Amino acid sequence: MLFALIAGSFVFWINGANPFEAYKEMFVGAFGDGYSLSETLVQTTPLLFTGLAVSLTLRTLLWNIGAEGQFFMGAMGATWAAQAFSNQPPWILIPLLMLSAVVAGALWGLPPAILKTRLQVNEILTTLLLNYVAIFYVNYLLYGPWKDPRYPGFPQTPRYPDAALLHQYFNTRLSMGIIIGVILAIVLYVLYKKTGWGYKIQVIGQSRKTATYAGIRVNRNIVRVLMISGAIAGLGGMLQISGLQHKLRLGGISNNYGYTGIIIAFLANGNPLAVIFVALFMGALLVGGDSLQMTMGFGKGVVHMFEGMVLFFVLAGEAFKRYKIQWIKK
Repeated sequence: MLFALIAGSFVFWINGANPFEAYKEMFVGAFGDGYSLSETLVQTTPLLFTGLAVSLTLRTLLWNIGAEGQFFMGAMGATWAAQAFSNQPPWILIPLLMLSAVVAGALWGLPPAILKTRLQVNEILTTLLLNYVAIFYVNYLLYGPWKDPRYPGFPQTPRYPDAALLHQYFNTRLSMGIIIGVILAIVLYVLYKKTGWGYKIQVIGQSRKTATYAGIRVNRNIVRVLMISGAIAGLGGMLQISGLQHKLRLGGISNNYGYTGIIIAFLANGNPLAVIFVALFMGALLVGGDSLQMTMGFGKGVVHMFEGMVLFFVLAGEAFKRYKIQWIKK
């Protein structure tokens, strides 16, 4: 983190900005007052779900690059439920939205799981390609069957019924999604540490040959992990739309949350409790980057540049954890 901050300082300096002022502006923009903190938590919420989704697959040495598409599918599933059961009260409709999002995300994780276990197709490729299928399919719905006829120039669905909306707290955009995410992270941590299933996942991640020798059904657990991972990302998509956007619209579903979730999971080393804090850090980067854009004229690319620097130096740190430089005399 220190080296990432130093490298980012050079970028600010080259562009004529005082690095200390830039970092101060980012911190104040993310945590300076109650509203700034609430916006940071708003950005943290979807990152928490995508980070947890990817961290689950890391436990089994799988790479779910498809959290972005699963996030979209969760938003799509929730929107379908909001339209199909719009006359239901909130205590029925909101659980239906969650269930639809979870099922949609899980089903989007199923094809890569089957291809991985049956044909040994690399899950990185299949999950990545399915992102584009999901995004284009949602775009088709927004331009076609689900388009709001009242706004022909804007590809979006009608607004969710009030019964399908999550309550926003303290006159901010913050909903209960962040609470659900933290509870889910704790539950996953307990599952990893205290259950037989968590032990099986740990063994599979360390050595699939050992797991097979011990009688663990590796393929079955790989399918479960990829489907549960998709379900978590899908739930994040539902909470994003129901708690914040209130309608499915082009450009308002995801801010590359699925791809940022990969970085979060890697930085957290697959630990769901660590995902909470890394997601908060990334959320603060997004909000702080917006503040830089408004006050100092920097583009949004600065945030992605900084994310890349953090990941780069973490990867370098991994190398130094495994190897050491030793000077040998002749």
